[in-house]
Amino acid sequence: MIKKIDEVINENVNGLHYGRRLLLPFVADILKIVIDDDILTDFNFEKSRADYNKEEYFTEINFMDYDNLQTVVSEFEQIKMIVVEEGENIFDFSTHRKIGLQVLDDHKIIIKEVDEDIPFIE
Repeated sequence: MIKKIDEVINENVNGLHYGRRLLLPFVADILKIVIDDDILTDFNFEKSRADYNKEEYFTEINFMDYDNLQTVVSEFEQIKMIVVEEGENIFDFSTHRKIGLQVLDDHKIIIKEVDEDIPFIE
């Protein structure tokens, strides 16, 4: 069953990570990813450093420059993203969601809404 971003956050549904691959339990378009010191905004499979696929019940992201996300993102850091839930108007800034992903040891990703007070590179 497809989950909305609000459901994932409110119900504490985890994502997954395996090496350079991230699986998010909702379907969304990705506008920006901030990981380590990198800002990624181009998700063309052949030319970019990351690409993503929207599947029926989840979103898959593959990072080309990182063999293992767990070695790049420490337990005190987050992968930050701006996403727009599938079906929402991507050109309406009120639909842009800022989320943070914490990478855990057991292949889990904790998904949280990024607080407006936390610096987020625009």
